Amino acid sequence: IPFIILALFSIFFGYVASDLFVGVGSDFLGNSVFIHPNNVSIIEAEFSLSPIIKLLPLICTIAGALSAFFLYNFAPRFLNDLTETSLGRKVYAFLNGKYYFDVVYNHFIIQSGLKLGYSISKNIDRGAIEFLGPHGLAKTFVNLGTNIAKLDDGKITTYALYIVLSLLTLTYLTFSSII
Repeated sequence: IPFIILALFSIFFGYVASDLFVGVGSDFLGNSVFIHPNNVSIIEAEFSLSPIIKLLPLICTIAGALSAFFLYNFAPRFLNDLTETSLGRKVYAFLNGKYYFDVVYNHFIIQSGLKLGYSISKNIDRGAIEFLGPHGLAKTFVNLGTNIAKLDDGKITTYALYIVLSLLTLTYLTFSSII
């Protein structure tokens, strides 16, 4: 009952106030949508269509509601027999499946987005970030240690050279702002 009251009030107030919002010459929207004076076709849009075209959505709605009411109340066996045929099952599945909008949406948009997200995750997270991050840093230090170990030849003069070069570098880095 509350929905019936709500429907009646919305139909009544929609009918009464429709010209306020979208009627000919209505200034309700003001300048929110600019229409160039050369393109003004409000009069043509309002009066050029025949009334039967304007009433077609209402006619189809009433026809669909009445046919559903009569078929479900007075001929349920016909509907049951209809869904047992191959064509009836296909039509029923099509209409009951919301015209397969969800299937198409999930298949083309959602799956494409998931594939894109997976490739971004694989290439950026597992690729660049791991290469530049901890895994790459550890690999760099292992390679650096291996290369430094190759410099070891067992001679004391080489060790002395490394120590002197390290001390000179440390001294330069420490006192470079003063010099």
